[in-house]
Amino acid sequence: MTLTEALARSDRGPYLAGLTSNWVDARRAEVYERLLRARLDLARTAYRLGRYWESSTAVDVVLRHEAYHEDAWLLRLSLAQASGSDDGVLATYQRYLAAMRDLGVPPSPVVQRHVSRLRA
Repeated sequence: MTLTEALARSDRGPYLAGLTSNWVDARRAEVYERLLRARLDLARTAYRLGRYWESSTAVDVVLRHEAYHEDAWLLRLSLAQASGSDDGVLATYQRYLAAMRDLGVPPSPVVQRHVSRLRA
């Protein structure tokens, strides 16, 4: 089974759906974090292979679930640049800024430097 297939299976619902206990809740949170990391790994690998649509799909899932995932935003910005559109980089950066504003945190200097490099 590929990572893509395994992640698709995880979309069926939460781990141990219908059950509740402290152990189940802790395990569900652990599985959730592992799945997010796996999706980001998939997105990075797909990006390196030039499979931008697959990378974009995976990184967008990560950002929907965890808006303050800096590595995911960095990859999302790189994907926008790979499309050849400076406007896409700026639009993605604006989405990033809005997400940070909603979370009440300042923009990351790492992300700001990345945007500057992409636009240079």
